[in-house]
This record gives sequence, structure tokens and C-alpha cells, in this order.
Amino acid sequence: MLSSIIQLLKATGRLLEQLFYVIFVPWQSTSEPIRSLLNAVTELEQNELTSAWRDRKLGELSFVGVTCAIVAAATATAFTWPEVPQSPWSTKALWHASLALNITAICVATQQTVALHRLSCYADGPKKIRSVLGEETGAPVLGASQQKFIRPRWSQLYVWQTAVMLLNFGVLLFAIGLVIFVFDSLGENGSSWSSDDIKVRNLYYPPL
Repeated sequence: MLSSIIQLLKATGRLLEQLFYVIFVPWQSTSEPIRSLLNAVTELEQNELTSAWRDRKLGELSFVGVTCAIVAAATATAFTWPEVPQSPWSTKALWHASLALNITAICVATQQTVALHRLSCYADGPKKIRSVLGEETGAPVLGASQQKFIRPRWSQLYVWQTAVMLLNFGVLLFAIGLVIFVFDSLGENGSSWSSDDIKVRNLYYPPL
């Protein structure tokens, strides 16, 4: 019995480790592209990198907006299931939180998309975007002694990843609520290993 519990805890730990790695990948991958576009040696290269970052960010925000709308619709639909009124309060709380996060993510993605489009309307649009993303320090850029090193603003690193992180946590909360919902229905229907609830539960977590 003890060995089974230990094995279950290890499997859960590995699952959580992989899950949180995937969730926090956006934080790890956002600073280096911004640092590169801020400190390119020539202005032409800076403009090219800034335009590329802007285009990819717009594509990312568009994808986040569509995905959040789908997840929010799925969450809202889940509340119409006939078994939900009898489900644990934690399931309903997690689904409400997921719905709030996804709607907020749509608003944030929309606001950031509008901001990038407006900044791009200027003749020196890439330069204005860089002025928002970074701030000068006293150190020179390697290979360009006349150019000061520009570091990304910490606030901007967080701001531009807010939408996708809200989406990640919204999906996570919905999934956790769904697992609680499934396991709770299993407890209500007894422990018969031939029941449909047992079979559904095994699809969610085979080690049990």
C-alpha cells in the first residue's frame, strides 16, 4: 500500500513539473528577443527586428483572443450540464475563475493589439515601440562604443505576456475543476469497478 502511494506521489510530481514548465515557457522566452531588438548594432537592424517582433506579437495576441473565446464558451457551456448543481463548490469556483481569466485575457489582448497598431501608424513606429519596451543604461553596447545598452523594462516583460499567461491559467483552472467534477461523481456512485464513472476516471488518471 505504501509503495503504491509513493508511486502515485512520484507520478503526480512528474506531471506537475511538466505542466508548470509548459505554463511558464512564455516568461522564459520573452526577454531575449526584446533585448536583441533593443541592442542591435545598426538602426536598420533594430527596425527589422522590431517589425518582426511586432508582427509575431500581433499574431500571438490574435491566437490568444480566439483561444480564450473558445475556452470561455466551453466553460460557460459546462455550467449547463445537469450534474453541475450537485457538484462540489470547488468545481464551480474554479470554473468561474477560469471564465473571468479568459475574458480578462481577451480584453488585454485587444488593448495590446490596438496599442501596437497605433504605434505602427507613425513614420518612426519601430522606434516608438522600442522606447516603450526599454530604457537606456550607462553601459555601451558590445561592438558599438557610441551606442548605450538598452535594457528591457521589467514591467513590459510582464505586460506583454499577461494575455497568454491568463489563458494558460484559465485552461488550468478549468481542467482542475473538471477533474474534481469527475472524481466527485465517482464517489457518489459507489466504488463498483464496472461503473461508467470508474472507466471515465481511469482515462483521467490511469495510475489510480
